[in-house]
Amino acid sequence: SCETWGEVHPTSYEAAAEVHTKHEAMEAHLKDTRFTCVIWNKLYKREIITAHFPEGKLHEDLFWTYQIIDQCSTLVHTAVPLYYHFHRSDSITGCTYTLSRIADLLEGGFMRCQFVTKKYPELADMVRIKYYLQSQWFVQYIKRRKIDHGEACISEVLAGIHSLGITWLYKSSAS
Repeated sequence: SCETWGEVHPTSYEAAAEVHTKHEAMEAHLKDTRFTCVIWNKLYKREIITAHFPEGKLHEDLFWTYQIIDQCSTLVHTAVPLYYHFHRSDSITGCTYTLSRIADLLEGGFMRCQFVTKKYPELADMVRIKYYLQSQWFVQYIKRRKIDHGEACISEVLAGIHSLGITWLYKSSAS
């Protein structure tokens, strides 16, 4: 796939396909490489899709992609752009963060963290640190923007971090 904010100028590509196990794909997903969180840059085999989008949530791909990766035995990556993803200024990704949008992002990240920690224990530290960094960015965003009712969201985030067992980050000896 190819992301664009304007006109498309197709070019020819020669790229080999790379075959990955679901473990490799999950690790790449957590690193935001090859198998990123977004839904639009993948082709899916209908038979593997058993996960559903959560109703009423924004950023449903965060709640969904890791589950689909887990349902695959093999995944293939190619750099050939098979379709174009057009960004619109009025889309969700072009809007500012509201408290409900932040809450959905954090909930999706938390659920992914719990899932990966349980099913891929060797990736637990990676997903926990990713969630911690994501949540801290949003905590700072809420504080800087003085978002109404943000304190409750911050308290929930801190409780979530604690429940994931990443309290070691708060130790003064942690670098």
